[in-house]
Amino acid sequence: MSFFIKSPQIFYQISTSYGVHISKNDHIESISYSQTEDAYYQVSDENACLSYLCRNDVLAKAFAESQMPIVWESNEYIILPTIYRNIYRGAIGEQCVKALLEHCNILLKGIDDPKRFERFDFVIDGNEEIGIDAKFWSLSSASATSEDLSKAVEIEKITRKMNDANFSKGIIINLLCKNADSSLRKPHIEGDGRVLVIPSLINPDSFDASVDEEAISAICDFLEDANNGK
Repeated sequence: MSFFIKSPQIFYQISTSYGVHISKNDHIESISYSQTEDAYYQVSDENACLSYLCRNDVLAKAFAESQMPIVWESNEYIILPTIYRNIYRGAIGEQCVKALLEHCNILLKGIDDPKRFERFDFVIDGNEEIGIDAKFWSLSSASATSEDLSKAVEIEKITRKMNDANFSKGIIINLLCKNADSSLRKPHIEGDGRVLVIPSLINPDSFDASVDEEAISAICDFLEDANNGK
């Protein structure tokens, strides 16, 4: 299995329906791909918002401790778009969501139970009946995804995962949603009160990538209600 594209392989076939554009000088600097001529999805440090996220001191420290590069230097290799979207961004979401929540005294634990592993990312330390699913939706789909999360088909998928993993409640937390209307970024409860959705843990209007206080309040209220049996 390949995880990277090597320069000068200009043509990379994701599928017959995708078009691909690679930005390069001597080495690859970024990749964009699309199913339409005018809407490309970019693979780059800019798309991953790394420089913006590092304006937050908590996240800058987390990246430094994990030795994750925050600037992509020009290189003869670049990560495959599918790996970037499904694995790389997901790993950033998990790391950053955990760091931010724990800085706000919402402590998390990793999941060892094989029945729960990979269905959710964390459990609440002190209440392992609540699963945390950390996300980092792409900028090209974040607004649509935020809106679509209110649809029953998506909530059914989430509650099915909760049931399979024996979670009483779940919290879906997206790290950052930059291109959605503010009304779509508001925390909301779905699934008969079992699922809290946080479309953007970070306030995208803040210069320093600060945590959205409304999101933290919603999480604390949800946890308090769960601890009180509601």
